[in-house]
Amino acid sequence: MPRRVRVYFDFISPYSYLALTRLAEFGARHGVEWAPAPVFYAALLNANALVGPAETRVKRRYTLTDVLRAAVRNPALRARLGNTVSLTTINTGIKVNVIPAEASATLDCRLLPDVDVDAFRLVPLEAGA
Repeated sequence: MPRRVRVYFDFISPYSYLALTRLAEFGARHGVEWAPAPVFYAALLNANALVGPAETRVKRRYTLTDVLRAAVRNPALRARLGNTVSLTTINTGIKVNVIPAEASATLDCRLLPDVDVDAFRLVPLEAGA
């Protein structure tokens, strides 16, 4: 019978995300059944008059460096730290061996909150020009 272990995580933490992506594999290998429990870490800090790592300059700099280092090894995390563009559909003609008069494509763009959307829209046009 697997041991049941409660694992607390904060949605905003990149370390929580990295840990959650490996829980199933680790649990299967070591006979552990996980009971994930979300917490709001900022509320815990506030209740105890503490500040989080992002509020301390040196810790914030180290955390950013460490998360970027981890992102190099983890494509899913890398996508959360930068803008992504994915081609989702292409519409063209329906005849075989005939160049269509027009074509269209749909792009799924996931942008970071501080990105200027209008300026970003020009990037694919410039790249294809």
